[in-house]
Amino acid sequence: MIPTIASHLPVLARLVKHGDRVLEFGCGIASTPFLLSKCSAVVSIEMQSREWFEYVSGLFADNPRSERHYAEGATRALSYIEALARLSRRFDVVLVDGHGDSRPEQVRMATMITDVIVCHDTQEPGYRWDKVRPLLGWTWTDEDTGTARTSVIQRAAK
Repeated sequence: MIPTIASHLPVLARLVKHGDRVLEFGCGIASTPFLLSKCSAVVSIEMQSREWFEYVSGLFADNPRSERHYAEGATRALSYIEALARLSRRFDVVLVDGHGDSRPEQVRMATMITDVIVCHDTQEPGYRWDKVRPLLGWTWTDEDTGTARTSVIQRAAK
């Protein structure tokens, strides 16, 4: 069985292609190194802990494909995403695995900059997934990874 901390990796392994550009809400010791091994650019936004951000940043400081930002709390992180959208910066995949209370907002903001959103821990009702499910114009697919649920939200074909 895959540990919960890495339960979303099989889904990412299937969806993320070499050379992709990925934005991840929440820096980690599971997803971040995996993404850096495949992607041309990984933008990570840590929202909860300065100490965790500094620890993870130290692990990837020498990797030129890693761009890391600390934006404590949902408001600052989501403001950053709005700025990316205004700059027309797009990503192949957005991983929503950041600040728990703001995961619905992370999903809404991600719809402005990608066509594929991967959401970790969608079995957790406290993350308020019901606020974005269903999402008009998008398909939602749940994948049970044994210890947790990871969901893929994709823009519906026109």
